[in-house]
Formats: sequence, structure tokens, C-alpha cells
Amino acid sequence: MQPRGGRGGAAARGSRSGSHGGAGAVVPVALSEVAAHQEARLSTGIGELDSVLGGGLVPGSLVLIGGSPGIGKSTLTTMALAHLAAAG
Repeated sequence: MQPRGGRGGAAARGSRSGSHGGAGAVVPVALSEVAAHQEARLSTGIGELDSVLGGGLVPGSLVLIGGSPGIGKSTLTTMALAHLAAAG
């Protein structure tokens, strides 16, 4: 019986997604060829945070907020979540 994941998985066999060569190889694309499209965004209710996020939160995305202890990460997150909850 082979263990699932961990050391007995694809990583142990040297298989990686995005590796070059073979079927499904990753091919670089020039930035000028990348099509731009608008993502629906949800406002956090905090103008400066929305600005930093490019207009708000993209549904399904993850945002990492880091900083020194006591700088206000939890307060900022609580305020944004309260606004999103009130907006429905």
C-alpha cells in the first residue's frame, strides 16, 4: 500500500506542475500578448485598502495582511468584514 501525498507522492518521484518538457509543458507568454480583463471586486468600505487591492477584494482570492504586532491588522480586517457583512 502506497501512502497518499507526503513522501510517497508525486514530489518524491520528481514530478512537478509547471515543469518543462513533455506533454503539457509550460510555455512563456509575452506580457504584450496577455489579454486584460476586469474582475468583479467587492468594496471593503475602506477606501485606502480598496485602492491598494486594485478596487477591492476579488471573490475567491486570498489577501495576506502582515505587519508588526499592534499595528492594526485585526482591526482593519474586522472593519472590512463588518462592511462586507452589512452589504450582504
